[in-house]
Amino acid sequence: MSIHVVGTTSYKVISNLKKHLPSQAPLPFFVHHNPLHAWQHLRFDQAIDEANSTLGICGYMPLSFYKKEYTEGRILAQDLEKAYLKITGKPTTAADWEWLFTEQNPVQSLNQIMGRWQMERNFHLQKHSHAILFRWISAYLDQGISFSPFDQTHGFFNALLDLQKKSGMPLFKNLKNEDWKMGFNDLDALLARIVGPEEFFEPYLYNQQFAHPGWSGMVTYLEKNPEVFGRHIQISLQEFITVECLLELDLLIGKFGADFKPLMQDGSPILKTQKEYRLAPEFIWLTAMESALQDSMIEQLCTHASPLNQPVKFEAFFCIDDRECSIRRHLENSLSSIRTWGTPGFFHLPLVYKKHPSATADKVCPLPMSPEIQADNKKEDASNGSNPFSEWWKLLSNAFLPQKINASVDSFDFSSEHIDFNLNPEQNPQYYADRIAQLFLTSGLTETKAKLIYLIGHGASSTNNPYYAGYDCGACSGRPGSVNATLAARLLNMPSIRIELKRKGIQLADELYFIGALHDTTRDRIRFFDTSSIPQNLRKLHLEFTAHFESALLKNAHERALLLDARKNTPAKSHQHIQSRAWALFEPRPEWNHARNAFCIVGPRSETKGLNLDRRAFLQSYDPRFDIEGNVLQQILQALVPVCGGINLEYYFSTVDPLRLGAGSKLPHNVVGLFGVANGVGGDLRTGLPEQMITKHQAVRLTCIIFQDPLIIQKVLDLNENLKNWFDKEWILLFAIHPDTREPSEFRRGTFNQNLSTDGNH
Repeated sequence: MSIHVVGTTSYKVISNLKKHLPSQAPLPFFVHHNPLHAWQHLRFDQAIDEANSTLGICGYMPLSFYKKEYTEGRILAQDLEKAYLKITGKPTTAADWEWLFTEQNPVQSLNQIMGRWQMERNFHLQKHSHAILFRWISAYLDQGISFSPFDQTHGFFNALLDLQKKSGMPLFKNLKNEDWKMGFNDLDALLARIVGPEEFFEPYLYNQQFAHPGWSGMVTYLEKNPEVFGRHIQISLQEFITVECLLELDLLIGKFGADFKPLMQDGSPILKTQKEYRLAPEFIWLTAMESALQDSMIEQLCTHASPLNQPVKFEAFFCIDDRECSIRRHLENSLSSIRTWGTPGFFHLPLVYKKHPSATADKVCPLPMSPEIQADNKKEDASNGSNPFSEWWKLLSNAFLPQKINASVDSFDFSSEHIDFNLNPEQNPQYYADRIAQLFLTSGLTETKAKLIYLIGHGASSTNNPYYAGYDCGACSGRPGSVNATLAARLLNMPSIRIELKRKGIQLADELYFIGALHDTTRDRIRFFDTSSIPQNLRKLHLEFTAHFESALLKNAHERALLLDARKNTPAKSHQHIQSRAWALFEPRPEWNHARNAFCIVGPRSETKGLNLDRRAFLQSYDPRFDIEGNVLQQILQALVPVCGGINLEYYFSTVDPLRLGAGSKLPHNVVGLFGVANGVGGDLRTGLPEQMITKHQAVRLTCIIFQDPLIIQKVLDLNENLKNWFDKEWILLFAIHPDTREPSEFRRGTFNQNLSTDGNH
């Protein structure tokens, strides 16, 4: 049975609802995004103001938090004055200072129509409807191993019909079959029966769906991505809402009788007035806190002396991920003959990957891409041969002696031996060279005298962690970067690919060899792939690199352990502790992931090498000298901005509103159907990030700092409206540092201004 909505009002409302509901992917495909994506066409502060009035969310930390930062000296009076002038165009007065320190009356959110069932008629409708609806929808969408009575390919409503037919039990106690089938085909008529006048449909449906935004958002996501689990799932938000309305009608008839009066039959008309924007003092405080961080970072970058050139024996590409910031620093301190580079962790090799012949192919490249290349592991996973008693003993002893168990996610569970492409590189080397060339053209490495170049992806190991995909590589769609690193290295070792790269101006010596690797960011371990193929004359050199990398891992673990409040007496003991921490069954914080991210720096490594950026910066390599038209910068920003911006904003909003935009504490979370989490044994799916991922996070917007002439950056942004809006609407803040004069400029209201303290009206 297909849906045919006779009226158009509900259809329009549902179209708007889809824009505002969360768009979080199921847990195995968890990739960070902006929770307020529906308002991203507005300026950041305006979006928060409107989202607050529509959904009742919090968009800033409480004023008490900012005042404490001020009292403890992390926000200075001059920061507040600078922020107020930047936003309002006026200097602060005594009245302004009083306003900044005074709590404001909260904005009233959308009229809570649905609550009138309880307030006026003493009936908690949602308490009864959710208990049934959530069981139905969780069973229908279940991706686990339990028996499901539903066929997911023919729609939610048809599955309910089939269930009723097979069980002989009526789904609705008070509705006749012909009545609820008819109601299913006319949502407007159904709403009129429940709510009353048409003008109340929109607020009622918004109240209804945002009472469980997790379930509604999941349904909306699966409607757009029905093949996400490798098999078709037929469902729509319209269908889900109609079933919920039918369930409500059935409960209302059971409570009040068939002739009950619609909720708003005698309700006063809703006057739709244009809400006036109200500047929040918290926005001034946020800007002041960001300004203090920006001033410190830009001063470091502008005064930093580039290190002297050293002979280069090794080159190493890392992901731009902020967690790789510190390991690069420790490696460079240990090994003076290395140059490190930052690039998206899929290494510009867009793939889908099948772990074994019977597996579903997973995307291991940025989500917006539609890759044509598939990599297949031709061998089925071998049984680990463990017996049930052994696994039970490991499980029981995990609390005292954490170790890997079957429930663990191990980023090193990857074998490169039997992996191959579906498209033979030797038959079309130009096709692969066109893609892999971007690794060099965007970063600026077009010639080297090194003997070895490493492509180091990253992944994260943990146990009992529903959010494991969010710990892996965002550029690989929440997967480890192992397959990309391995296959990119193999391509770059092929003579036919080298010939094509040479035609593109990329000079690679014949004796140069590429090695793929994976850095486990949770355990701080490294694994190199295809090491048996390393030429004999380069193996001693590889062992030298390995020794330095192992030393850097110890120091990195020691540094990370301090933030985890788990530092031991020596780097070796800290390293041992964080490795066992990854396997601990009851550990809610295997690592901090992207917590504290605040900067994205696009420029040569020489501008940041030697600086301790405190694991707070995404680092993209870029050489402005060879990009006078800005074409390379445009390619970089198109990939970098949505990924890093999405990470930052999800951390920001999960921190400022952990109950509505975050997931709350993960301790009561239960996994539902292998696609979401809910508190306890029921309730709504939780969206956003749990508190155990954001406890150490400082809620600030991402500041992007680009080493390039502001005129060139301006040209790039003017040619790409979507890209420009991220900065123009201030979802990401942008600064330029001129590579020749080292003069900093701030981008505000569509243009750069070198006077960073006195620009424009709000």
